[in-house]
Amino acid sequence: MITKAMNVYDSSLVRESVYEYETKQLTIVFPSAMYHYHNVSLEDYDAFVEADSQGKALNSIIKPKYEFTKIETEDVNN
Repeated sequence: MITKAMNVYDSSLVRESVYEYETKQLTIVFPSAMYHYHNVSLEDYDAFVEADSQGKALNSIIKPKYEFTKIETEDVNN
């Protein structure tokens, strides 16, 4: 059973994303921070991944709809 999907992007803003199917948590990794977006629908996750620009999709699809937790910079690097 597949429990997670990970994607790496050729983007100056978004490095990678991880989606956990069971918890619907979307983790987005930036160069200096990481955010966990909570209860993200599979449809919105798919739209984010398939977008031409993950930065634009993040701002138009994910940020307006979902609560998040920021993981501080030093936590990302450890």
